[in-house]
Amino acid sequence: MSRVNNFILVHRIFALPTETWREHVARRMRCLDIREKIKAGEIKTVNDLITFNLDIRQLAQDMIVNTDDPEWLWQFYSALDSVTILDPTCGSGAFLFAAMNILEPLYETCLNRMENMTTGLPSKYGEVAKKINAHPNRRYFIYKNIILNNLYGVDIMDEAVEICKLRLFLKLAAEVETADKMEPLPDIDFNIRSGNTLVGYVSLEQIKETQKSKLTFDEDLKKIEQNAKDIDQLFKAFRQNQTKDQNNTIYAKYALETKIDLRKKLNTLREQLDLYLANEYKIKTENKNLFKSWQKSHQPFHWIVEFYGILQNGGFDVIIGNPPYVEYSKIKKLYTIKNYETETCGNLYAFVMERVYYLIQSKATLGMIVPVSIGSTPRMEPLRNVIQDKHQSIFYSNFADRPSCLFYGVHQILSICLLTGYQKNKAFYSSGFKHWNKDERTSLFEKLSYVCSGDYITDNIWGKFENETAINIYQKIRKDKTNLMDYFKTHGKLVTISGGTGGYWLRAFDTQQTSDKYKDKYVVNNSLQKSICAYFNSTIFYFVWRMFSNCRDFTDASVKKIFIDFDDLSPSLEQISIVHLQKLKETNEIREGIMTYEQYRPSKVKTELNAIDRILAKHYGFTDAELDFIINYDIKYRMGNEEGEG
Repeated sequence: MSRVNNFILVHRIFALPTETWREHVARRMRCLDIREKIKAGEIKTVNDLITFNLDIRQLAQDMIVNTDDPEWLWQFYSALDSVTILDPTCGSGAFLFAAMNILEPLYETCLNRMENMTTGLPSKYGEVAKKINAHPNRRYFIYKNIILNNLYGVDIMDEAVEICKLRLFLKLAAEVETADKMEPLPDIDFNIRSGNTLVGYVSLEQIKETQKSKLTFDEDLKKIEQNAKDIDQLFKAFRQNQTKDQNNTIYAKYALETKIDLRKKLNTLREQLDLYLANEYKIKTENKNLFKSWQKSHQPFHWIVEFYGILQNGGFDVIIGNPPYVEYSKIKKLYTIKNYETETCGNLYAFVMERVYYLIQSKATLGMIVPVSIGSTPRMEPLRNVIQDKHQSIFYSNFADRPSCLFYGVHQILSICLLTGYQKNKAFYSSGFKHWNKDERTSLFEKLSYVCSGDYITDNIWGKFENETAINIYQKIRKDKTNLMDYFKTHGKLVTISGGTGGYWLRAFDTQQTSDKYKDKYVVNNSLQKSICAYFNSTIFYFVWRMFSNCRDFTDASVKKIFIDFDDLSPSLEQISIVHLQKLKETNEIREGIMTYEQYRPSKVKTELNAIDRILAKHYGFTDAELDFIINYDIKYRMGNEEGEG
């Protein structure tokens, strides 16, 4: 008893907010396992760092602090100074702001370390030191350098772009102690730009392909490319001038003249490319009013001109963002897209994710927060095909919208996709499906880890497996030869199962349900009605449904992921199902509010539900550990958060 009390005491002292003892033990065991892997030298690559969710920024800082190699340190600083980060739908700049907060301590640590080195640094470091001294303080220089050299954003809303620039300016201004030390703020009009990410040319090849019947290649394309090069050279000169002494009137005058020249040449080339693109849209460009109206609605953004130098060097190093989750049908009256493989996906976020593949380095990293449909719905298959074709490694994590959600006030189930090109062989990693309480937000991402589950992308649906145990369970389910769909036909004995809002439970009954949120199934063999009800109510089915669905809707696609031979099942499954159904119906409460509905309490019949899962687990040959995983699957939230599950 004292051991139990000691364990409870230790758990209370060291557990994270709302963490159960099971979660606490799992977290500690994972920590010990990672330590052993590090000691054994098993963590070798960037992908390994992501898989085990180690603190990459802290690792980089530790390497900077502990290095005695001035050449390595200078190379690290040079890489940091040149890394390009793009948010293609930046809005007011939240993601760019977060990127700046990650880069700042790396710059700070690097500059501190170089300052303390007396020998070995290249002469170029002296130029950096002079630039620092020309500014109010080092932190001001760092933030200014990040804003000018590292961060890039595009958004279709002019107001959002202005807010984004203002936020970055305010961050700079906050680093100056007194107004008399404030220097003119940098001009970042050419870093954060307004335009439609989805409409416009991304490469010279695209211009050539779409306009081959109208362009004389040897002349027009060469002129376009030369003009783009000239604009890029002006842009580089303009940006470099920004890091010099802004109070110097000579520099200020030169910057103004350069900007005027840059804008003039850029606008001329934009207009030319707009004309080419308008012709592709069948717009009669000789009608000036019609052409201007098309420009206003489509807001073309020609990446090959706006960021010529970056794209010619292979593209952006990092692309991050939270693209709009807007149905294409809702914006078609404003503008239309052309030549997208993902057009049938019908949502803007799919188009954005396809577009960025033309803007990114081959071994770069892409990170996007998008709806869970990216991995689970049939219509997003073209997007999954694009992603799987373009990237070597896919890291896929999923987050519920209750009891808490990723974005306050946005109750939508979301996925975070990290896509990298660093691995030789293609691999798919998943980290399960997470419910969490608001008190857990601070540790939510720290507790993530990934498991390689690429062999279980079935029917091109991405599985949400959280660990090896989950993979082993589904592997055993797949071994059965009979698909659950084979037990249904268009007439027979009725089974209804909850659909529309699966939530923490799925509920199946052997009688017709009045709510339109239930879906009907007809059993081939009437004697199997109760057993099939038992299966749909089981945690095993709920687990598989969550792995492959959008975690909201019940569809036939979920049923197709289940394999079972009812002929080999114990007759006791039907008997326990009768008891379970009777007790489940007794939990029913009529709830009244805006609408009247029936609410059942599956948690009150968990004992019977566990008995069903034990019978099914024996049929599949689960180990004791696998059965324990199923019995306790997401139990913290399923047992404590049933409100609103009507």
